[in-house]
Amino acid sequence: MAHGKVLVAGVLAAPIFLLSCLLLPCLLLSCLDVRPLGVVTTGAGGAGGAGARNGDAGTDAAGNGGSTQTPIRVLVWNNGLVYGHASRALAIPYFKAREATDGISFDTSYAHTGTTVQEGPPDTMFDASVFTDQGLEKYDVVMFLNTTGNTIDDAMMSVRRQALQDFIEKKGRGFVGLHSATDTYQKDAWPWYVDFIGANYDSHTMYGTPGTAKYFQKMTHPILDAAAIPPAWNRSEEWFVFTRDPLFSAIPGVTMLLTCHDQVNATERPSAWVHEMPPQGDAATGGRMFYSAFGHLTSAFEEPMVMDFIIAGIKWAAGRL
Repeated sequence: MAHGKVLVAGVLAAPIFLLSCLLLPCLLLSCLDVRPLGVVTTGAGGAGGAGARNGDAGTDAAGNGGSTQTPIRVLVWNNGLVYGHASRALAIPYFKAREATDGISFDTSYAHTGTTVQEGPPDTMFDASVFTDQGLEKYDVVMFLNTTGNTIDDAMMSVRRQALQDFIEKKGRGFVGLHSATDTYQKDAWPWYVDFIGANYDSHTMYGTPGTAKYFQKMTHPILDAAAIPPAWNRSEEWFVFTRDPLFSAIPGVTMLLTCHDQVNATERPSAWVHEMPPQGDAATGGRMFYSAFGHLTSAFEEPMVMDFIIAGIKWAAGRL
């Protein structure tokens, strides 16, 4: 800059110089963005921004709910029409215990609950009336907790299915599927659901079989980071085999997180993945799906790392991670 533009003649030079010295630090500080990393403000854009998806306030750097944040609203659906896992009901208290610490509200109004649910017998009664466009409107995430069979189908089957599909594709909301959510709508029962969740369950080992889940091809992902999942995760489970590789879904956007092998079947196969759905119609974004094959027994949900993994998956599906 030319010297002639910064020189001030006469007695005005000293006061202006002193004033500029006082104001300069303030001006510099005002240019610094000191918000914590990970904060998403209301209406913020960008993939994963809760404001862009659901109009909620943001999270802190760890993905936890802040004092001004609307809790992630999760509809728990656990209707098992083919096989009834006892854990579909007995795991609910472990989710409820995470509500306050993780900024999540689990709605079990339409779920099978209680401590007397037995392992094996399927459900004969259920209320799927929440699966309408209006009924799902208040939720950020639908969670299929160990569902089996054509789980939401009743006399209004077409309405139920369309509501869930629109929830994902047109409203850009989230979905979490656990364990036997892949033993739901098998084969040609609902092709969209199979492509959406990625694959159908095919077979499994005995529960309690030791095995190892590991990062798929040195995968990096916010869910793995938030839950502090180790690159090789040794645990016992009823390990699934699937009808296909979820990466072959007819709907693009699947990312594999974990593969596994166990003492019975050493073949490396899928264990957890996510699906970022393409938007439909006028939607700005499609929904997000997180699936984990863990959770046959209630004891799986007693493992802190399993719960951390699922909670991180819920937050990611809701656009809060």
